[in-house]
Amino acid sequence: MLKTVYLIAATLMILLPTVPAQAQFNLIMVIKPVDKKKGAVEGFVDDTVIDQKINALLLDGSGVNVTNFRWRSVQGHVFLFGRALSASEKTKAAGIVKGIKNVLSVTDRVKVRPKG
Repeated sequence: MLKTVYLIAATLMILLPTVPAQAQFNLIMVIKPVDKKKGAVEGFVDDTVIDQKINALLLDGSGVNVTNFRWRSVQGHVFLFGRALSASEKTKAAGIVKGIKNVLSVTDRVKVRPKG
């Protein structure tokens, strides 16, 4: 098993310099075990509430086109994806999400691409 891990690590070290600069990799988030006092269901409910609040507030936000954005909340950490038509729209969307109660962090993966 240990030899396999070293072999994989050595292979990655050789291959990574050849990966194009625009390549994107999955983000791995290590989360703590389920809080015994809170439970898994309550944590899931919190994330569902955050997701619904994001939807409502982005719909209500002027200057933000909600159809261009997607999001996912994981234990209060929100991942924001999509396309903003301007830098101000991107900033406004991220600001709305950061202002929601129980949001611990926002990982902004929104690209700015004007129409045209």
